[in-house]
Amino acid sequence: MKYQAIAESIKDCGIFTGEFETMNYSGRAMYGEECLAISGNVWRVAVTLAKYAEEKGLCELSDFLKSYTPKTDSLGYDTVIYWPNLPALDDNSEWED
Repeated sequence: MKYQAIAESIKDCGIFTGEFETMNYSGRAMYGEECLAISGNVWRVAVTLAKYAEEKGLCELSDFLKSYTPKTDSLGYDTVIYWPNLPALDDNSEWED
């Protein structure tokens, strides 16, 4: 699955850079369906992901970031950034099919 590889790259970026953690999130109008999400500063996350994609030669991630604008929700001081078309993590930290 194309989106699974992209979600894995985003998760790896957060682990590698220490800039953010990934989580499951059910956003507006998702009716309980969950997707990959990141909590943090939108600009910092965007720059970190773009830099990581360029450094690692991850064209698929780079193309995804250029083509799909993430959705956001306010969490008080922080923002949750999510892409409804990316898969969520299951309870065992493995990617769902």
